Amino acid sequence: MGRHIHSILIEAAKRAGNVQKEILHRGSFNLQDKYVTGTSADFVTKADIESERVLREYFREVRPEHNVLGEELGGEYNGNGKVVLIDPLDGTRHFKEGRPRFGPIIGVYEQGRNIAGIEYNVLQDVAYVATEETGFKRIGSREDSWPPGVIYLGGDLAGCPDFLSDLGKIIRSHFPDNPIIARSGEHDVLHQARVCEGRWAVYFHAGQGRHDIAAAPIFGELTGTKVTDHNGKPYNVLDAEVEVAKYKTKEHAAINSSTVLVAREPYFEKMLEALQPYKSRLDRRQDPGRRDSLKLPTLKI
Repeated sequence: MGRHIHSILIEAAKRAGNVQKEILHRGSFNLQDKYVTGTSADFVTKADIESERVLREYFREVRPEHNVLGEELGGEYNGNGKVVLIDPLDGTRHFKEGRPRFGPIIGVYEQGRNIAGIEYNVLQDVAYVATEETGFKRIGSREDSWPPGVIYLGGDLAGCPDFLSDLGKIIRSHFPDNPIIARSGEHDVLHQARVCEGRWAVYFHAGQGRHDIAAAPIFGELTGTKVTDHNGKPYNVLDAEVEVAKYKTKEHAAINSSTVLVAREPYFEKMLEALQPYKSRLDRRQDPGRRDSLKLPTLKI
């Protein structure tokens, strides 16, 4: 019998983390724009690429039957229902500045379902890992840099220059006692895990790739946390053909088209209500009429 997926995920995250620490120590970032079109202000470093290569090699060794789909190098899909979805270095800006909020996110999928996943903070050596057999667990000491009960808002929205500020005001009227943090461009590798552990109340982002939430569906399933889009549609199915096609475009608008709401039960419905004024714009971002122009397959529900 092969190694358990729990230990495989921990080993994979550590291997990616070792690459990132080595490159951070050398300071050889080699920053460049990530996408072929648009002005995304999203960057890729040597550490992103090398981390993904290390992870691909590792999963070829321990799970050769799984198709690997990564943020930086894309992938192919042979139709067997087995996928490893990788964000090799979430939080590139934090990495570049040496701040301890970056690391890999990995999700393992079978027949579209997220059966295991990990989020790993490299410098603090804290991981959240979940499998159907072992449950949702934190490995390492809890970090104390964030206040409890946070409602975190991220991303921007075309046509709404004050989107996060205005959304924050709406949410504050619903939840006056919760700290609200709104940041358009920063990511922290453990954001979703904090909600699933019950330390935060909500995480919402207006536009992410599926790699950003590779582990979130299994985290949510095992902790009773909602992981949905802005309409409340769960992210419990991955259509590998659709996602591979998106990543092949290498276009920011196609890849980062998922609206992501991670919320504990008492906050979920009011968050959906708060997002209603932006529904039409968020709908267009998520499923654009881009599907024809990018030759994406029809999403199977």
